[in-house]
Amino acid sequence: MEITIMQCRYDMLKDAIAGYNKTGMPLVSYSKGTLGSAGFGDDVGIYYFIPKIAHTFNLSLNQSINIFFISMALISLVLGIIGSFLLFKTWWGRAIALIGMLALTLVSISVGDVYIASASIVLMVIPLFLYLVHSKKNLASLAMFIFLAGTAV
Repeated sequence: MEITIMQCRYDMLKDAIAGYNKTGMPLVSYSKGTLGSAGFGDDVGIYYFIPKIAHTFNLSLNQSINIFFISMALISLVLGIIGSFLLFKTWWGRAIALIGMLALTLVSISVGDVYIASASIVLMVIPLFLYLVHSKKNLASLAMFIFLAGTAV
């Protein structure tokens, strides 16, 4: 499965990889003989992680994009499934949640680009948050989760 991203973002990622290869520093771009800021005004995380993945594992830009976004979607899906299985006690509830989360993951991957991150945040946070709210076991756990989820977002 090939993740699609906007051409301008793809070109900026190529420049970010060139900058990383030239300087060894993340978030530096290299284009037309000039060093600059990678991803300035865009979603900076992809300009940090995707060149790191490409450099560390000696992968192409396309392979690194696929690994980054598909990993994000799958990790979020797994955490969402765990949260849903903790939240819902019946097999019907769990099955419906699982189908919905799989559908959302597949749609987000088919749309591609940084929009995968939006769906991934929802998949990862909401089921676990609802479980912690409904379980009423430990207020400190809920507070820590809210802090960590806010930091991740």
